[in-house]
Amino acid sequence: MKIDADHTGAIFDALPCSIVALDRADQIIFANASFAALCSSAGTEPLTGKPLSKVAPGWLCDVIAGHDHDLPLRVSRSTVADSRIFVIEDLSELQAAERARKALEEDMDRIQRLGRTSWWVFEPESLLLHLSPDHGQLLLGVPLDETLFGPAYVEQFVHPDDVGVILGHMGKLKAGGLAAGFTDRFEYRAVVDGVVHHLAVNYVQRSDGLYFGISQNVTERNLMLKQLSDSEKRLRTILDTTPLAVAICRQSDGRILYGNRIFFNLINVPESQMESVLVSDFCPCKEDRKRLLEELGRKQVVNGFEVQIHAMTGRRLWGSMSASVMSLDGEPSVYLVITDISAQKEQEAILRQAKEAAEAAAHAKSEFLATMSHEIRTPMNGVLGMARLVLDTPLSAEQHDRMETLKSSAEALLTILDDILDLSKLEANRVEFEREPFHLEQTVKSVMSLMTARASDLGLSLTTKIDPSLPAWFVGDPGRLRQVLFNLVGNAIKFTERGGVTLQVSAAAAVSERIDVDFSVSDTGIGIGAEALERLFQSFSQADTSISRRYGGSGLGLAICKRLVEAQGGKIGVDSVPGKGSRFWFRLSFIPDKAPPVSLKPVAAITLPPLSILLAEDNHINQKVALAMLSQGGHKVTVAADGLEAVEAARTDRFDLILMDMQMPRMDGLEASKAIRGLPQPAGGVPIIALTANAMQDEVQRCHDVGMNAHVSKPIDPDRLFETMACVLAHFVKNESEPDRVEAFSSFSAYLSSNAIRELKELFFSKGVESCETLCRLGDKGALDEILFHAHDLRGMAGYVGDQVLVDCAAAIWEAAQAKNEDKLRALLAALPDAWASACRRISEQSTFNTIER
Repeated sequence: MKIDADHTGAIFDALPCSIVALDRADQIIFANASFAALCSSAGTEPLTGKPLSKVAPGWLCDVIAGHDHDLPLRVSRSTVADSRIFVIEDLSELQAAERARKALEEDMDRIQRLGRTSWWVFEPESLLLHLSPDHGQLLLGVPLDETLFGPAYVEQFVHPDDVGVILGHMGKLKAGGLAAGFTDRFEYRAVVDGVVHHLAVNYVQRSDGLYFGISQNVTERNLMLKQLSDSEKRLRTILDTTPLAVAICRQSDGRILYGNRIFFNLINVPESQMESVLVSDFCPCKEDRKRLLEELGRKQVVNGFEVQIHAMTGRRLWGSMSASVMSLDGEPSVYLVITDISAQKEQEAILRQAKEAAEAAAHAKSEFLATMSHEIRTPMNGVLGMARLVLDTPLSAEQHDRMETLKSSAEALLTILDDILDLSKLEANRVEFEREPFHLEQTVKSVMSLMTARASDLGLSLTTKIDPSLPAWFVGDPGRLRQVLFNLVGNAIKFTERGGVTLQVSAAAAVSERIDVDFSVSDTGIGIGAEALERLFQSFSQADTSISRRYGGSGLGLAICKRLVEAQGGKIGVDSVPGKGSRFWFRLSFIPDKAPPVSLKPVAAITLPPLSILLAEDNHINQKVALAMLSQGGHKVTVAADGLEAVEAARTDRFDLILMDMQMPRMDGLEASKAIRGLPQPAGGVPIIALTANAMQDEVQRCHDVGMNAHVSKPIDPDRLFETMACVLAHFVKNESEPDRVEAFSSFSAYLSSNAIRELKELFFSKGVESCETLCRLGDKGALDEILFHAHDLRGMAGYVGDQVLVDCAAAIWEAAQAKNEDKLRALLAALPDAWASACRRISEQSTFNTIER
């Protein structure tokens, strides 16, 4: 076929490069379509015969002229006769492809370095191994030739134990054993300078029969996998050997995802059936599961959750469950640890039974002591009562001395009995401590004043030292404080033959809102040896047996003191030198307080007329003693031998007061009092005072529970009995005559010591002024309820000391407050300060106070 000019032009137009031919005058002789496209500004007219500068853009003219440029063009020049031919190639795509290739190579290099991977090509016929650059450096840390004979690589680097693996795969590839399109994978170890490298190989057969593979250094991965496997093995070993049952359950449906051997033994299910086990299978109580999930929702971790576990055999046991929220395989799960506490529960039941038995034994002991107290106090009541009655009759000096000895001995026996009861209550933790305001100095001095005569009879000095920096008032139990001080001061006097006893009170330290107060009782007595100190505070223990023979005593006093102090959170101890004396000390913590509005609850101002009294008492000796005491007061007494007779007498006769023994045949005092309270009025409302030989607190409480108004302990102290009668009847008997009571304290001189009367006077002055100030202050606020309370107390105090003017003033204030007459109330309160001042002057001038021995 002959190619003509048309064919030649079509061929040139199909070429991707631009071609132009110029004559010597730079006129275009020929230009293909690609060049014409570069000269697009020339339009669609033929370029032949036109000057280059007229049709080509400037940059193209510069390129053809050979000027320097940065364009992605390559120009080839040739000359034919008088023509110059220029071939212009656009290198943009080529350069982009080159850049992409380089970027790909760089990325591959980075991938290889980051993943410690390299590629290779294996020729199965020649056994040549073509390696990528840096193959050896990347995988083994040593340079390798890019082409190696396969067996030489195996011999030099492959671990002896893995040579068979490599040669087996090489033989497989040589025999064409890998199907086209499928990949294979294996791992082997390479050794370089004693360092073992783990390599993973993936390869595939190419279409040309060669094999392309990628090798990766997986040493670190394999090490991590081994460590993870070892860790998992250790964890499984720990979980399988721990005595705790461990399980993981899915939160959504409660299915067990993991459990250790102990767990499956606990619920008695084979481990192979794990996936079929639900939490509800061994913890069937829906409420327990609900509470556990609710607590997990609040806390994320729950400890000590007790549930009953049901094993698949039907056995039931108790488990203490700890649970926490976790995620397992992306699912919310719960981690459970279960401890079998069945034995603990059984032990708790045994301990509970033992505790109940011990409490029953303690209760029986208390009942025994209460009974023994009654049985002992009954004859003691007769002994003391008759001794007091005989002492009130004309006696010779010798007879009077013997009766005093009899009375003192009976009182000593009664003290021992009280100590035993106190110790019993302390051992049973049944002692209740009061929390009431008390004046520290007055409390301490009241103890010392009662000990003064005893010390004086022995020729001993008795000294009191109180730290002036201490507050005057505290909140605590003044009765128990006095009991401890009586014991310690009494012991100090008993064991001191010459010299004296000093009671010192000082502030130890202030802790928060409390103050630690130190009390110490020092004497110049016989002292105590080091060995005896160790057992000094034990029950029924004294320094040695000769002490008991020489000085007497049961050895209970210090034991009771120790228990009373420690029960209030205090400490007690002793320092002593034989032959030089001892110092007993204790520390108690009190809350400082202001002086209370009323610290004295006096007997109302009434004169007891001859009363009609029902005495319910089965013991003949007690009957005689009580009859004698009451008859001296001019009272008419009717005796009932038991509770039934007492109820019948109360139903048929009219009485002002009932004295009720607690333990009587047929019906005891509690039942009788309950029955009397059920009688129609006025019989059902007669005041009842219990005569009880049982000083236990629960017995006293039972008296109040059945409607009794008060109680008096046996042996009956006449002063205590008459005082209690006056207190009780103050609420039932209205004083009609209201005689002049200026010398009221003189009528109590037979029952109160001079020190006690002086203390009452001081309390009246200190508390009375506070009551007056409180009333005046409350008047401005209109607090009628509080005014009623304080006016009532002030009236009682004024009546007790016998100032009728102040009684009338307080009574008028009470009545105005009761009637809510505020105008009258303000007028009365305005006059109260003058009334108080006048009362103080009158009371200070009373002969009863002025003649008291000081």
